[in-house]
Amino acid sequence: MTAWSRDLALGLRAAWQTRRWVDGDRLALLMQDGGASPGGERDPSRALAACRLAIRVLARVPGVAVRNTCLYRSVGECLVLRRLGHASRVDIGVRQAGDAQVDAHAWRSGEQVSEHDFTLLTFPSDREPARSK
Repeated sequence: MTAWSRDLALGLRAAWQTRRWVDGDRLALLMQDGGASPGGERDPSRALAACRLAIRVLARVPGVAVRNTCLYRSVGECLVLRRLGHASRVDIGVRQAGDAQVDAHAWRSGEQVSEHDFTLLTFPSDREPARSK
């Protein structure tokens, strides 16, 4: 298998699995630092591009529970990076949007979001998220 086909397969797999990570307690695992391991030097750009494209396609397929939103994209990208040995984390933030309205945004750690002025949500340090099987 060539490097290109491995990256494509990795991106597609991560996109397909996003729905399992977004629903339930597994998302909390991605909101913690993790993923750094030896061998994390491989360039993730092709796998990330494949993941983003696959999420856009899957979101258009009737009956598939994947949405083309910032949460699904950040989860997919985090899965790709962690599988390649790069440190990655999903961050979720909120901001006041109007009188009684709140905006939420999800992004992968390291992405530029400062212009959005979101307040980062965190888990209490005494609560360990449940591990899914």
